[in-house]
This record gives sequence, structure tokens and C-alpha cells, in this order.
Amino acid sequence: MKVLLVEDSRTQARRFQSALERAGMRVTVRHDGAEGLQAALEDPPDVVVSDVLMPELDGWELCLALRDDPRTASVPIVLMTSLTDPDDVLRALAAGADGYVGKPFEDAVLVDRVRRVLAQREAPLGSIEIHGRTLPIRASRETILGVLTCALEDAAARHAELAASRERLEHAKGQQDEMIGVVAHELRTPLNVLSLRAGLEAAGQMTSSSVSGRAPLPPLAELVARNVRAMSAIVDDLLDVARIESGAIRVTPRVGDLGALAREVASRFSVVSARHPVDVHAPDAIEAVFDAARVEQILANLLSNAIKYSPNGGRVDVRVSVADGQALVEVEDEGIGIPDGVSERLFGRYVRAPGSERVAKGVGLGLYICRRLVDLQGGRIGAARREPQGSRFWFTLPLAR
Repeated sequence: MKVLLVEDSRTQARRFQSALERAGMRVTVRHDGAEGLQAALEDPPDVVVSDVLMPELDGWELCLALRDDPRTASVPIVLMTSLTDPDDVLRALAAGADGYVGKPFEDAVLVDRVRRVLAQREAPLGSIEIHGRTLPIRASRETILGVLTCALEDAAARHAELAASRERLEHAKGQQDEMIGVVAHELRTPLNVLSLRAGLEAAGQMTSSSVSGRAPLPPLAELVARNVRAMSAIVDDLLDVARIESGAIRVTPRVGDLGALAREVASRFSVVSARHPVDVHAPDAIEAVFDAARVEQILANLLSNAIKYSPNGGRVDVRVSVADGQALVEVEDEGIGIPDGVSERLFGRYVRAPGSERVAKGVGLGLYICRRLVDLQGGRIGAARREPQGSRFWFTLPLAR
């Protein structure tokens, strides 16, 4: 089958040509209507596939010119356009088009429309009235039905896309409302603590010893520092998410020793959390390609979670190895574990495992940030329940070649 493709966008022309050739068709390409008309008259094709909005000669004018020349009067024509007004469909019929496909479309749709018009041509009918104007119709009943069916299919596809977009927007709005409530709650808690402590200080009710037989409260400076750190962590996560979503975060992967980085990060957690021994199991050197600052952020988040959700004395293990041609980092704990069926959802925005709020506070952004940072470096991340107790979080990174 010989196809003449007329499309002024060279990028789209290459895509459409490739799709038609994969379907076994021989394709000649022209990039404006005038060139397309000349090519069709010199060597009439089996079918013409043309864009509508083009310089020199648009698709409608090309269609009329082809129908007016006896050499191409019976050649089937498929028009492609992003125009979706019903008048545009009727204008295509009036110009003598046999098929109509609305952009954007899947490659398979174009191939189907081309094959369909080749099977549906019959003798032309009379005329059609559009807004008080009578236009001659150069198409058969079968062709009219085919064009209108194509337009209906395109309209149905767009309706489905709009419905899906509306559903996504409503879901995002619900997530946003939930996030605002969670963040407000998480920020209010440390602020309430500071406010209460400041009130007690002002009332002169604080002493270095016990008050009314109770244990002494921590110094004000320590309390302020701890709560400010908690609020700063929430704000940092929100800013990271905003930068990730806007594409502002960039990674600069370089070859480095992943085991050495894991040992360095784990050593800091061993110092600040003596109640949770952190052991690192890694060979002397595993050369991988990664952004050291971002991998440090990922490891710090996973280690912080492992410690936060583990009982006092619960051990945390960090393992660095090579598996399936990738560098593999695993963080295992003896904490509350992961309920069945939720491991995939844990890496979504504002998602927390059921029951985790009873153990530690959080907004539910840390694992989402980890997933996006791993994605940016060409790796994967996941989680699983650890038997008999605890959780296992892992991520991969490309090995240095």
C-alpha cells in the first residue's frame, strides 16, 4: 500500500511515517500542502494522510484540489487535526475527506483509520447544510458514517481523559487538604510545648529540682532546640517536595565508595542514639555512581525511621552489597514492622503505615523524598516485613563500570 503523508511538523511526520511503515505501508512524506498536491498528481498514491493546519495550502484546500483532479478524485483521504469543533468535522466531509482523526492520538489509531477508509469508499452523495450554507458533499453514506464514527471515538477518548484529569485533581485536592491538617498538627505540637514552658517560666513555677514531687523538666534551651529541630525537619521536607515536584532538584552522580559513605552516616547515628546499636556490614569498597549528598540524605532518613520505630535496645543493621549488577543498600530494624499490603504505598506523599502514629510523629514525606531521589539516580527502592519482627528497607544504585 502506497501512502502519501503530508505533515508540516517534521517531528510528527517522522513519528507517523514510522507507525505506517511498521504496519507494512510504503510512505512518501511532504511537508506542506502544495508539495503534497504536486506529489499526488505526479504519482497518485493509494491513500493520502494529511494534516489540516499547514502553510501554503491547508488540508481542506488540499482535499478539494485532489477531488477536483480526475487523477486523484477517487484516492481516499484521511485528515489529521487538533481541531475538535463539530463544524471542522463537517468541513472535512464537505471537502471530500474519507477519514478524520483528532490529535493527539495513538499510532495504532492512525493505522486503523487508514485501513478503514480503504474499505469504505462508495459513490458520492449530494450536499449538506452548515449554518445556513449549502456545501456539496463528496463522500458516500459509508464515508460519512465512518468520519462521524471517528469523531465520536475521538470525543469519547477526550471525555475519558478529562474525567481522569478531574479525578486526579480531586484526589490531589484531598491530599492537599489532608496534608495541611497534618502539617498544622505537627507544627502546633512543638509550639504548644514551647508556649506552655514559657508560661511556666513567666509564672515562676520552674525550678531545677522537682516541682510538687515531679521529676525536673529539661532546661529551656534544650527544650527550645529540640522542638525547633522538629519544626525545621518538617519545613525541610516540605521544601524538598516542592523542589522535587518543580524539577528544581538536580543530582550530580559521581563514582564513589558506597560502603564508606554508609559507615560514615551510620557512625553519626551510633553517637546520637546509644540505645540502638547500628552495625554496618559492607566490603572494603563498592564503587557505585551516585550523588553523595543525596544518598546521605536517603540513608539518614531510613536510619532515623529504623531507630524511631524500634524499641530501646533494638538493633539496626546496614548492609551494602552487589546484587543483580547493582549496588544494594539495606537497612533492617527490629521495630514495629510493615503490615501486609502497604509496602508499595509507603513511598507515596503523606502516607504513613497504619499504627505508626502511635509510636512516632511525622508528616509522611520522608519515604516519598527517598523514592524520588533514588529515581533521579537511576535506582529502585522498596520495603518488606522482616521476620520474625521488624522492617527491611532497600535501594539500589548503578555500579561504576
